[in-house]
Amino acid sequence: MPPIERPRKRLLQPPRPRFETFTAPVAPPPSARRSDFAGLVPKMAAARLVATYAQRELSFYTIRQKKVILTNVLNQLAKRGIDLASVRTQDLALYRAYLADLVERKAISRNYAAHQVIQWNATMRAVFGETARPGEGLVMRGFKQTPRLIEHLTQDDFAALLDAVILRRWQNRHFRELMHTYLEVAWCAAARIGSIVHEKLTVGDVDLDRGVMHLRRVKNRAQHDVVLSMRAVHRLSWWIGFLERRPHWNGRDTPLFIGPRGDVVSHQLVNRSLHELAARAGLNKNVTSHVFRKSAGTLMALVNPKFAQEQLGITEKVFNRHYNQPLLEDRLAHREILPGVTTAHPSPEEGVGHAYLRFQRGDITKLQLDQAVLMARLAAIDPKRKLVDAAYS
Repeated sequence: MPPIERPRKRLLQPPRPRFETFTAPVAPPPSARRSDFAGLVPKMAAARLVATYAQRELSFYTIRQKKVILTNVLNQLAKRGIDLASVRTQDLALYRAYLADLVERKAISRNYAAHQVIQWNATMRAVFGETARPGEGLVMRGFKQTPRLIEHLTQDDFAALLDAVILRRWQNRHFRELMHTYLEVAWCAAARIGSIVHEKLTVGDVDLDRGVMHLRRVKNRAQHDVVLSMRAVHRLSWWIGFLERRPHWNGRDTPLFIGPRGDVVSHQLVNRSLHELAARAGLNKNVTSHVFRKSAGTLMALVNPKFAQEQLGITEKVFNRHYNQPLLEDRLAHREILPGVTTAHPSPEEGVGHAYLRFQRGDITKLQLDQAVLMARLAAIDPKRKLVDAAYS
């Protein structure tokens, strides 16, 4: 009996537009006009640029950084009688050449020059709707950046920092427990300090049952979930219980890293504490919050690069540039993957053949050749015996 065919349910889908009536989407108009900035002093022009740009959600530190860089660029242009309303492509090309000369004279680093250009171009695109290619319009050509080499932390270094938390004298118990919790969370989450030490990361963003923390303040995306280690989960469970007994407890809306007065601790306090802990632990390394992120990301990348990329919440291009770079020590430790290096034990016949060739070349003595033959005979009798090949010794 043939199977009964049941009518399939058709899902309601929106009607497709017809090509003859289709119109391409129009790009949104620019946020501001250059004529609005005529006659403004550089500091005021930079503040208005950042205020327009900051209609997106930007952190306080990003806004301050943009103001400093844009004010610096506009100050240099103002010395030649140029303001934002009258600046031309050739003026920006001259300023870019000026930056290149400073880099050549080693007055500034190439990365700092690249950062200036990146901030300027991003602002011109966001505020004025600039769509030109680099070197045209208000967009400058960039500089090739090189990753900054840092001395990474190891698991032993992390353990020493945890021990130093107990040895260091703190202002009160709250700060000691806070830094202990920060170390555990930052080491496994490998998140930026602005993502975890922020008023938007609250107790409600921590899922202790799943071991996941939801980050609402991320640089390159709207939000991001990071996986926590079991040690970090247990520590966070204790820390949340500690916060519940504090006077500034506000339920799930309580920021995760608050000080004894109920305000979120500053980034400067965290980094200063990391420096002091490193000194107490005897680490001759520059320990900062970003070194924590780089070190944890690198350790994960040695085991599973894709896992590290997802945990860090970065693109593949950025990951390959800054994290997926095996150091010399790593390559020496994994010498067996080099071409031409055998990882399997040779057969008895191959061992004798290689040993005989080396004896003919004068690389080994007759006694060593006889020893290789004896080992081959023993390996033929007992296949589980590992053959010591004189040809590779």
